[in-house]
Amino acid sequence: MSTESRSCAVGERSVEMMNMNGHVGPHELFSGVQSIEAGDGIVALADDGLRWSGIPGARAALSLGFGEHWQEVSVPVNDGSDEEQLLDDFVHGSPKLSPIAAEKLVERMIASQVTVHGVANPSGTGLAGELQSLLAPTEFGADITDPHEPSRIMRLIQTFRRELVYEIPDRALERRAQADKRDKKAPLPTRPASDRDMYKFYPMGHGHLIISPEPEAVVAEAEALGQRAKHIGSITTHRVLTIVSRGMNQRDTILEYEL
Repeated sequence: MSTESRSCAVGERSVEMMNMNGHVGPHELFSGVQSIEAGDGIVALADDGLRWSGIPGARAALSLGFGEHWQEVSVPVNDGSDEEQLLDDFVHGSPKLSPIAAEKLVERMIASQVTVHGVANPSGTGLAGELQSLLAPTEFGADITDPHEPSRIMRLIQTFRRELVYEIPDRALERRAQADKRDKKAPLPTRPASDRDMYKFYPMGHGHLIISPEPEAVVAEAEALGQRAKHIGSITTHRVLTIVSRGMNQRDTILEYEL
């Protein structure tokens, strides 16, 4: 194990870490693409919270489902639970995995000589969106065969979120012409949120992703720190991302995303 020390900025802190077995330094680990290899495991830390990018969509979906004053509505914390929580707390106070927690895990893995080839964080997008960004500069793909279950807030959002239906031009023009005759504004057609788009834009229960040829060791180190972690899939040689859905509409269906 190399003893070369590097400075790695994570969140609002900077920590000293060491290079591992001649691989890239910690800064490159958190950008996540330089040393991943086919066959590497993908470990995801569980995160029940909403990332900042998902909050506007959550507000819109819950407003549709529960009305203008949705923030004041209480719902069970989990299915079958007697304990309730305000929807506003689900959205703005839902637990989020701190970047510092992921930093501590990486420090621990380095100290234990667990090889890590990359770290990614679906903070500004969903699980699929982050993996697409991670894999785009590489020659690899990924199969996510055993993802985390979506958190309660994810299932509530999918229940009420609506997506615009993109129509072929002729149908769109015809619908608008009919509306004009009635002197009414044509309503935008919508449909329930698909599992595919939920994984594209929401974390669906996933926090930081750790790419390693030793996924079981990564899970063990995470659990030793009291973090929930799971080996969710692997890096592959075929240029496509697949996710076995745990969503509400297409559960156990294989969702495909281009890279």
